[in-house]
Amino acid sequence: MSIISPTPYGGGEYGMIESEHRFGGQMNAVDAAIDNGVLFEVHSEPLTLEGEIQEVESGKYKGQPERKKLYRKMEDGKKVLLNVVPPQHPESSHQQWIETVEAAFPNSCTAMRPLDNGKRFMATFELGDVYNVASPDYPDWLQSNLLIGGSLDGTWPTFMSSYVGRLFCSNQCTAENTKIKLRRTTNHDQILLDRSLVLAKAGQHAEMFNRMAGAMRRILFTYAQYQSFLRTFLPEPTAPEGEEVSTRTMNAWEEKMKAVKYYWQVEDDGPAAGTAWAAWNAIQSAETHDFTRSSSTDLQIRKQVDQIRDNDTPLTHRMRELVGV
Repeated sequence: MSIISPTPYGGGEYGMIESEHRFGGQMNAVDAAIDNGVLFEVHSEPLTLEGEIQEVESGKYKGQPERKKLYRKMEDGKKVLLNVVPPQHPESSHQQWIETVEAAFPNSCTAMRPLDNGKRFMATFELGDVYNVASPDYPDWLQSNLLIGGSLDGTWPTFMSSYVGRLFCSNQCTAENTKIKLRRTTNHDQILLDRSLVLAKAGQHAEMFNRMAGAMRRILFTYAQYQSFLRTFLPEPTAPEGEEVSTRTMNAWEEKMKAVKYYWQVEDDGPAAGTAWAAWNAIQSAETHDFTRSSSTDLQIRKQVDQIRDNDTPLTHRMRELVGV
C-alpha cells in the first residue's frame, strides 16, 4: 500500500512526527542533535540585584552567588536566558540524556527538535519491527516508538514514553500512560539492562495496542454512529438564555467538526473503513493534529508531546469506552 500523510484540515503540517520534522530514516541521536541545534554550551553568570551580587551567607556554598543565570549564545551572538538557579544546580545541557538514549538504542533516532530556543527538546526513536494488524493484501502497519525529551528551564522533566505510530495516517497513537525509566549512566552492563527493560515495556505496550486494534477492527461502525458520538461528546456550543455564543467559541467548534469529519473521510478510504478502529483513529488524528493547532510551531509540538506523555486525548478515550474495548 502507499503510505500517506494527510494534511490536516486547513493546511500546514506541524505534527510532531510529520514529514516536516522527520529525517526520512534513522540516524545517530547525537549527530541529529548537532545537526538540529539541540546541543549547545550552557554558560552561567551571577544574578545581580540593582548591580550587586547577593551571596550565600553560610553553608557549603558560602560566598557563592545566591542565584545564577544560565544562558546560551545564539549564532548571531544574542544571549538567550535558559533559567535562574541556585548554586548547586548543574550547568549541564541536553547532551548527557541524548547520549544515554543513543547508547541504549543506537542509530534509531527519527526526529530531533529544539523548542523555545533550546530550553526544551524532543526526539523520537523507532523500536523493532512493524506490525500488520490487517490483511497481507491490504496491510495496516503499526510501529513501536519512543518519545524522549527534557528541559533546561524546569518546565519538562527528563522523560521517556512509549507510543505506537500508525503509518497509514502518521497517527501518534496512545492507549495508556506509558512512562519508561532509563538511568543516566555510562556503565555498559546497566545500559544493556535498561535497554532490555525499556524494550520489554514498550513491547508490552505494543502487544496490548495490537490486541486493541484487532478487536476494534472486528466491530462495525457506521457514519451514523460516528455522528451520534460527535453530537454527544462534541456538541455545538450553547449559551445561557438571552446570551449568544461568542464568535470565537463557535469558530473553534466548527474547526474541530471539520477536522473530525475530514479524518473520517481519510479512514473511509483506508484499510479499516467502516470499523471502530477507523473511527478511533479518526478521532485521535483530529485531537493530535488539529485540536493542538497553534500559529506557533513550537507551541503545537509542545502540546503534542504533552498529549503523549500524559495520554491526554479525552475524546479518543470516550470512543474506546463507547465500543467497549
